[in-house]
Amino acid sequence: METVHCSGQSCSLPSFIQEEQESIHMEIAGITSRSCAKAIKTALIKLPEVKGVDVNWKKGTANIKIEKGLDSLALVEAVEGAGFNVASTRRT
Repeated sequence: METVHCSGQSCSLPSFIQEEQESIHMEIAGITSRSCAKAIKTALIKLPEVKGVDVNWKKGTANIKIEKGLDSLALVEAVEGAGFNVASTRRT
């Protein structure tokens, strides 16, 4: 059994979990504040396949950790449902 390894402020997931996840980078129009970022994060984290979200309101971006195979359309719909426009998405 593998465990989560932490040092200081960062932790790494076991390799078998990392292999089952991928990352999506989004550019989002209309993010102007921390409350905008919070609304986007809240909308995305409601999806059960989303494992982590980091929204940078200054850059207008979101980096999302998801289970492999999730269609990015679900992520776009969640962001747009929160009142924002997704300019682009790409798997990283």
